[in-house]
Amino acid sequence: MFAFEPHPVNFADLQHNQQLNNMNNLIPIQKAIADQNTQIALFSGPSSVEPSLKPIPSHNTSYKVECTTLDDFITYYSKAKIGLIKSDVEGAELLALRGAQRLIERDKPYILYEEVERKSNFLDIALKICEIFWKVWITKYIR
Repeated sequence: MFAFEPHPVNFADLQHNQQLNNMNNLIPIQKAIADQNTQIALFSGPSSVEPSLKPIPSHNTSYKVECTTLDDFITYYSKAKIGLIKSDVEGAELLALRGAQRLIERDKPYILYEEVERKSNFLDIALKICEIFWKVWITKYIR
């Protein structure tokens, strides 16, 4: 299992939880996921709860972080079959999907992602998933 977390505080928490729970099958990677391999700004607010690759007015801190595509990353693990992509990328959903197109076509994983309407366009994301992978289930959680 691969876990990508670019935020330095959250990545340290991820590693701590991995050790605490003896998760030997977890490979933590301190990188963002998008549609290119580069360094990119990660914007963060007063806490590390919702870092985003997209500027958000309440996020006044930024970090330079490494960014990769899932397509390029998985070339190092070519024998791995990906069955599930769980994504919570705070508004960068389309970037992550564009960078995972070959992987999605190859392995046809389930894709579970959190949608926050104020940060991204749900219809564009659903259409992109349909373009690559024809099955889409939509559920809505209302607070």
